[in-house]
Amino acid sequence: MLSLYVLLSAVLVFGSTISVDDYGAVGDGITDDTASIQSALNALKLNGGVLNFTSGKTYIISGGLDLLYYPADKSYLIQSSGKVKAVIKIKDGTGNSCGTWGMRLYDSKNITISNICLDGNRQTRNPQDETSGTSLLFIYKNCNGTRLNGLLLINSVMDAVYITAVESDSSTFMTDFEMHNCVLGNSYRNNMSIIRGKNFKIIGCEFHNASGAYSASWLQTSDLVVTKDVWHNIAVTYDGSVTKLYLDGNEVASEAASGLLSTSSSYLYIGSYSGNTYSFNGIIDDVKIYEYALSADDIKNYYNLTE
Repeated sequence: MLSLYVLLSAVLVFGSTISVDDYGAVGDGITDDTASIQSALNALKLNGGVLNFTSGKTYIISGGLDLLYYPADKSYLIQSSGKVKAVIKIKDGTGNSCGTWGMRLYDSKNITISNICLDGNRQTRNPQDETSGTSLLFIYKNCNGTRLNGLLLINSVMDAVYITAVESDSSTFMTDFEMHNCVLGNSYRNNMSIIRGKNFKIIGCEFHNASGAYSASWLQTSDLVVTKDVWHNIAVTYDGSVTKLYLDGNEVASEAASGLLSTSSSYLYIGSYSGNTYSFNGIIDDVKIYEYALSADDIKNYYNLTE
């Protein structure tokens, strides 16, 4: 007896196809196409289906594109029309205020973005601080069914991908997200930040050359080796022009910086972020804070006294 077993899997079915060019987008790398692209995205929300960016064109935007409250009764595909990626690039010199993301998905369902390059144009925008709402792809609240395929996300003034939700409301967490074969690189802070979410799949992706910094207040120490299970003396100084990091009396990293130290009415946490995350896995003792920058000799002498 011959038995035939057929495995059926869920397949997204997309409706009719439209193009951003149909809504006035030019894609010549010069014209500001923000309004035209947003009009096309609004049409996609109404009808579902496929929205094409012409393969090989560069579309300039000067403000964030919004995909808000796309309903779950339809499926939406945003893609390049051919194998060569279309580029969506933020305009030269655009500020870094909240709202200058590349694309924002806000409580929207079943959105697939495929084979597109998002370029944050970091090199002309001179980021100086972490600024909320400036990531290239900003995904907020329950955007179940989001799929990112074959994207190139580069030069963000914040993060390439930033995913979050309402911290106190688990119903806003995205629980169905997949990212396949994407390349993320040269982001000012992180290439990808996932603050809230569950059951994510990230497969075959590459992450390159993120600064990992809020301006110059974080120092890069990728080649630094710290021996476990022994005491170490760590010091950080800032004199108004340079931030320096010392390990056991020796300078191990430095970076140019400027400006006044920020003030806040919030608590100062040592050994964790905000008191409840990124907790240091070890013991901290004998913490001192000075109102001036210690010299290299000061730090070396203190280390020799405590060794």
